[in-house]
Amino acid sequence: GIVSLSEQANMYLDKLKEHDQTVTDIDLKLSVLSEIKKYVLGKGSNPGIVPSVMGINEPILDELLKRLYTTELEYGRLKNVTGSQNNELLKLKKDIDQLKPDILENIANINVTLLSTKKALLFENEKTKNLLTYMPEKEKQLLKIQRQEEIKNSIYNYLLNKREETQIAFASSVLDSQILEPAKSGLAPVKPQKIVILLTGLLLGFTSGIAYVYFYLLFNDKIVNKTELEGTNMPPFVGEVVQSKKQTGTIVIGPSTRTLIAEQIRNIRSNLAYLATDADTKVILVTSSIPSEGKTFISINLAISYALLNKRVALVGLDFRKPKISPILGSSNKTGVTNYLVGKSTIDDIIEAVPQRENLFFVNSGPIPPNPSELINTPKFAELITELRSKFDYIILDSPPLGIVSDSFLIAKHSDLTLYITRQNHTPLKALDMIEQLYNEARLPKLAVVFNGLKTQTLFNYGYGYGYGYGYGYGYGYYHEKEKTGAKYLAKKLMEQKVSPFQNQGQFDLKALLEEAQYYTGFSGW
Repeated sequence: GIVSLSEQANMYLDKLKEHDQTVTDIDLKLSVLSEIKKYVLGKGSNPGIVPSVMGINEPILDELLKRLYTTELEYGRLKNVTGSQNNELLKLKKDIDQLKPDILENIANINVTLLSTKKALLFENEKTKNLLTYMPEKEKQLLKIQRQEEIKNSIYNYLLNKREETQIAFASSVLDSQILEPAKSGLAPVKPQKIVILLTGLLLGFTSGIAYVYFYLLFNDKIVNKTELEGTNMPPFVGEVVQSKKQTGTIVIGPSTRTLIAEQIRNIRSNLAYLATDADTKVILVTSSIPSEGKTFISINLAISYALLNKRVALVGLDFRKPKISPILGSSNKTGVTNYLVGKSTIDDIIEAVPQRENLFFVNSGPIPPNPSELINTPKFAELITELRSKFDYIILDSPPLGIVSDSFLIAKHSDLTLYITRQNHTPLKALDMIEQLYNEARLPKLAVVFNGLKTQTLFNYGYGYGYGYGYGYGYGYYHEKEKTGAKYLAKKLMEQKVSPFQNQGQFDLKALLEEAQYYTGFSGW
């Protein structure tokens, strides 16, 4: 976009010169106005010579000054020949007093206009000076571009000459080769050898897969295998929960739910019965090492599984810093444990029944307090657990991760059993040392471990997938190869028999058909 840098620079200089001249004229006008203002304010009723309004093209101001001069002159003449209370003299005095404010106001307006114009010109001058500042650098860059253009142009011309010379030399060369033996067909190619390429590819693919697995395990710092949680010095392992892509929502268990995840929750509940041999074992603490390992998920579904046994169950949210239970169960969390601990609510005020879940109740954590650990460490918290023990068969405590805050250790003093949640590819390996130490030092009551979030079709489950080893793949009915959704299965059967279940013509047993559909689909809510 550059036309002529030198002409642009001259144009900027001319513009600066023009603006400077205008600013000088404005300063002169401002000085003249200042003198006029001094004249108006400094003199009394005595007439005098009006200062020059040179350069100020303001007819109104000029007219006002002339009237002031004339009026003051007449006032002075009349004052010398009449008394001070003469009506004509008083009228002239009043005219003088009215003319001066008008002149001063006119001067102020002109001043504002001139100062605004001056400010705009000075701002424009700064912009022009900045443009002038960059002109030498632009000239330098343009010179570099022109220099490169000259160099590339000379190289291009040189290469054109060489190409022409090479073509002339090639056209003038004489062929000095002879055919000693004609080409033959039908022989196998020497190169490439297919079998060598195939074997090399197979070997590279096999070794790269092994290397990937080896280095993945070598550098992975997360727990990926259930066997890492098992050992002589580790707490008891009570169950594992898979991660299902089809499952939506947090609640995965119900009265008629027969999915794999629901059965695994029931299995955890059954295994906990072997640890909770004491009849007074009611309070189960659910905790983990770090956030997002599934504490709330396990707490809610485990509480529902106990409620399905016709046991009164209380689910208590004790993660005061990041409460999660209330939005899942549709509660506002305005009233909860913190209100009870500070003495603003009773135990009956904070216990809420879970809609459509018989025998299941929950207690929100309540408003977020500034001192969660101090609240838990008060005698009031012990009273809360004692009252819950008297009202419920089981109490599930959803607590914060103990690897980050110390709340879980304080809650553990009032618990009977601790469920420690770990998650595949999320829980760090260094957490194993902490779990082992907590178990050996008995810092948590009846500590047990759950492995959560298993991906059933990953490479690193090492035989713990659910397609074979645990019987969920064949013969148990959860993932049968004939599995269909309930509606599609029934529609197919009815189409085969070409009848409607509402005709009741005795051509088939509808109850038997529903039982068959329940067996193949796992859905029993017909």
